[in-house]
Amino acid sequence: MTKKIKSQDVNGRIELLKVMPYKGHQTYLLRVDKDMFVWLVSKSPVFLGHMVFTPGKNGKPLTENQVAQAGAAAFAGAITTVDMQVANQDPETQPNIKSTVPTVKE
Repeated sequence: MTKKIKSQDVNGRIELLKVMPYKGHQTYLLRVDKDMFVWLVSKSPVFLGHMVFTPGKNGKPLTENQVAQAGAAAFAGAITTVDMQVANQDPETQPNIKSTVPTVKE
């Protein structure tokens, strides 16, 4: 017997903070709930990353300044993701590594 999963209302839990093209990739910065910042880089393949920033000991929500700082850090993660993807596609940036492991003959 399979258990039915109820869908949950996510209205208001996800906030789009920024959309910006970078080196031919569309980057999206989202805030999920109060403390998670997610970046999505859309180009084939799609990349996703996230950072969680917890409020101080008092448990108060992040201030506008803290949200801006967290968003900047997460957006830097998106930029790094794109830069790594671009570098991995460029044969000039690939290291010339030769294996020293002998091949196994059957």
